[in-house]
This record gives sequence, structure tokens and C-alpha cells, in this order.
Amino acid sequence: MSESHQMLVYAHGVEIGKIDSEEYAQLKRDVRKTPSIYLMQAANMVYSMMSFIGNVMIITPIFVFWLAVAVMAVMVADPASASQIVAAMHSRFSQGQPLFSMDDIQTMLMTLSVFAIIAGALLIAVRGRLPGFVNVFDDEISRRIKMRLKQPVYGDLFLVEASLGEAIKKLDGAGGGE
Repeated sequence: MSESHQMLVYAHGVEIGKIDSEEYAQLKRDVRKTPSIYLMQAANMVYSMMSFIGNVMIITPIFVFWLAVAVMAVMVADPASASQIVAAMHSRFSQGQPLFSMDDIQTMLMTLSVFAIIAGALLIAVRGRLPGFVNVFDDEISRRIKMRLKQPVYGDLFLVEASLGEAIKKLDGAGGGE
């Protein structure tokens, strides 16, 4: 049998109560046994992915626009190479060939797909998570702890073992305050 410890519960850096570590572990087990939480988390993941796809759909046309601006700048800066490109496109078009072959279109789509993946990875790296992602399990555990402590606080909770919390309080007190 494991030894039970008191945990200090903090919200916004302020202690709001104490909870027994065994009771905290039981709350976590109860949340993990609740099927509706899994459904809510799955729905949140779908929402996050749809939000991610929406962001990529916004970023891709912006990228294509600036790519076109860059191509126009190259055409202005080096008209000789630009005229060669235009002549090649004109000869294909005048021979009745499509301007872009299926291979060209597939290459462009693959390039845009790679760009979308890189943009998404950068978005996740900057934000630390998918846009719109919420850990429903943590939110439910926090909600149950708040109900148990009868504290209507808003925001995330931070739990610290009581012995460590007391040591931190002593260090804060020894530092001479603000």
C-alpha cells in the first residue's frame, strides 16, 4: 500500500487548498474511467485538426501570392530569362499542348503539400500545440478538484507535494519579500 501525502493546490500562484495524494490519484482514475471524457477529447482533436487544416488553407494562398510576387520581381530584374520562360510557355500553348502536364500539376501539389506540412509543424512549434487543442482530461481533473475544495477559481491548477510547498514558502520568506 502506498503512503499518502498531502498536496498543496495552487491557482494563479495562490494556495487554494490541500488534497490527499490518494484522493488525487482516485480522481484521476475516475476521470480516466469516464467514457464521455474520451468522446469529448476525440471531438476536440477533430476540431483541432479542422482548425489546423483551416490555417493551412489560409497560409497556402498567401504563400502562393508571395511566390508570384517573387517570380514577377525576377522577371523585372532579369528580363532575358523571363522572356525564355514566356517563349517556352507560348510554344507549348501554340502547339496545342496544355500549359502544365499532369506531372507538373502533381509536382506543384506535392510541393504545396510539403509546404503545408512544414507550415503546420512551425505553427505547432510556435504555439506548442495544435490550434484549439484542449486537454479535456486535465480540465476535468481540475474541475473535480475545484469542486472538492469548493473553490470557484478560473484557470489551471498546480499541485505540489506539501513538504516541497513548505520548503518553497520558507525560501520565499527568507528572500526578504518583494
